[in-house]
Amino acid sequence: MNMNNPLENLRQLTEAVRMAGADIAPTYIEYVQLAFAIANDCGEAGRNDFLSLCSLSSKYDEKNAQALFSNALHADKEDIHLGTVFHLAGQCGVKISGSAGPHKAGTMGTAGTAPDFPHTCARYNKVENNISDDTDEEEQLTEGSDPYSPLPTFPQNYVWPGLLERIISFGKNPEQRDVLLLGAFTVLGASLSHIVRCQYGRKWQAPCMQTFVVAPSASGKSALT
Repeated sequence: MNMNNPLENLRQLTEAVRMAGADIAPTYIEYVQLAFAIANDCGEAGRNDFLSLCSLSSKYDEKNAQALFSNALHADKEDIHLGTVFHLAGQCGVKISGSAGPHKAGTMGTAGTAPDFPHTCARYNKVENNISDDTDEEEQLTEGSDPYSPLPTFPQNYVWPGLLERIISFGKNPEQRDVLLLGAFTVLGASLSHIVRCQYGRKWQAPCMQTFVVAPSASGKSALT
């Protein structure tokens, strides 16, 4: 394996996967992992290989796959690399010469790195497998869902309490800081319900906030994980 040419390695693996007829991304989790891993290490040049790997799934939709990969190219998620693709292929028994060596589960060329993604079992794409898989439906993109104008963010010059400032300091842009702030509110509300509360209508009430993030595939919804 040529560690200095990830695109060549990817193309060799893609050919091996297609020869085996293996569905290495049977669920949405692995589908997104493939997009990020290939986009991070191969860029636009890896698009066709990504589509080829995804096309072996019975759920394959080229339009959605194209949109997912385009989003992954611009998303700020650099902790998934080509080793993830080799790991998913290996779970289906597909390997190329030397692929069992240097890069293990998630980072390119980092020996002994533990997987940084959920272990959802990959499986062969067998025609005779008629088992329903409704629980792993792919996320659907909605046409015309883009906002008509830029959405607002919290004021960047506002000084939050020290704990919150430390949490949001890990965000690289206003949108990421907003997501971290909302996530912090959610966690604190769930954690402090028996400590910070007041009586209202003869019942104890505690602050509790739930956060729902709605966005297209590979647009950064996983920032809190």
